[in-house]
Amino acid sequence: PQNPKTPSMQLSNKLMGNSPTLLKLYKVSYMPGSVVLITGASSGIGLQLTKIYAARGCPIVITGRNEKALQDLVSSCNSEFSNFNVHYVIGEVTLEADCQKIVDFCIRKFARIDICVLAAGVTAHGKFEESPNLEIFKKIMDVNLFGYVNMTKFVLPHLIKTRGQFVVISSMS
Repeated sequence: PQNPKTPSMQLSNKLMGNSPTLLKLYKVSYMPGSVVLITGASSGIGLQLTKIYAARGCPIVITGRNEKALQDLVSSCNSEFSNFNVHYVIGEVTLEADCQKIVDFCIRKFARIDICVLAAGVTAHGKFEESPNLEIFKKIMDVNLFGYVNMTKFVLPHLIKTRGQFVVISSMS
């Protein structure tokens, strides 16, 4: 293991935000009743995290593109966890207007956001040289990068007010 007091480790910690001072400032812990906004909730990790927060009794706004899957998830949270404070908004994280709509709904419903889980994502499998064009790569970047940027633009002011936190998910399924 590297010595944390070496100049290179000190620089690394500073650049990566791992300094003891920063960690003390941004210490986070889950608080019961936290208002949670979850993107990509219609499947995968976003769906599973919705169930975890629902079991904790959190008020939740979920979003995704698949309305039926979101409706089923709300019903599941109602029946499995008796959490009737789970609501959905259909939205596309690649569209700034949708991100604004989702955040506005959450604020209207709960007056705050404490945790924003960015779990929307897409992937593609195959050999690069067999790709007919770059459109698939543009779509991946649009969702997996700019979708997070778009949502952050609208959520960040609310998280600053509540001293809330982002949970950023990146996964290859």
